[in-house]
Amino acid sequence: MNDIRGKTLRLSRELLFTATSPSISVTKLQPNDVEGIREHMRTHGWVIIRKLFTSTEALAMRDGVLRSKRELLTGDLLSNPHLRTTLLDSRFLTAVKTVVGPKPVYFGDSNWSADYYPGTIGFHKDNPDKENQSAPDWASDYTIFRFGIYLHDCTQYSGGLCLRDKSHNSVSVTRGQSFAVPTEPGDVVAWSHRTTHSGYATRLRLLPKVFLPLQLVARLATNPAGYMPPPALFRGLQYPERLALFASFGRRDAHLERYVRYLCTRQYYVQSVKDSVWKPEAVEQANTAGLDLLSLHEQLRNVDVSKLNKDHVPLPS
Repeated sequence: MNDIRGKTLRLSRELLFTATSPSISVTKLQPNDVEGIREHMRTHGWVIIRKLFTSTEALAMRDGVLRSKRELLTGDLLSNPHLRTTLLDSRFLTAVKTVVGPKPVYFGDSNWSADYYPGTIGFHKDNPDKENQSAPDWASDYTIFRFGIYLHDCTQYSGGLCLRDKSHNSVSVTRGQSFAVPTEPGDVVAWSHRTTHSGYATRLRLLPKVFLPLQLVARLATNPAGYMPPPALFRGLQYPERLALFASFGRRDAHLERYVRYLCTRQYYVQSVKDSVWKPEAVEQANTAGLDLLSLHEQLRNVDVSKLNKDHVPLPS
């Protein structure tokens, strides 16, 4: 009963916040605006870099994701023959270095997405210490960031990213104004792992800028067959498939050490490492591009994935 009452109160607070908060002004920054990008990330916990890729290149990435799906490819982007070029693209890595620092660490935490996964609609954070403000993740500025390339129009259509503005300095997932990120094909969005976010922003047909509570969206826009927003109420996807690329980067510091230790307790990450083969030419290209590669392949080779955590379990502080 207490759990039901607590969920009801949280939903009520989010409904009230959505109804009373002012509209957020979403700024997209040019790739060469180095200080603007860094300041926006520091202040807001996220940044959109506009038109890093062309529309034609975004369509080619869509083809790479669909080929990966057809060929049942698993593993990270560096091991993917169809998508490695995007990860190592000089424009993309320049953006990564602008946000992360001159020598970003890549530790194999990347993927392509082409399907709806139950439970992916709901605000959450990606850092290990999600609930304790006194835990190590919150002792200093966080240095691990996620980059997303959504390969469809998210300005007028559903299926994009949800964020809470300025939510990266609190463990609360109800603080910060909610909004659907208006990316276009070719844009890159980056956010701190401490920033509250969710997948599958779903826009109302008549009021596309009004943000509905995600608990309600999850009930209305999904069913056992997947993500299917009712067209009478919601705008659908631009294409039949919602396709995207994601990759995380960090600095070699205590935050990264703790995050990697956390990842090694999670089934999805360890299985991805096992499925990823970094060929010598890919490693050479990454090194030449200025990435600091952190390989966990040998360390995790003999780990029994079935004994690891499927869901989040906090690390000891």
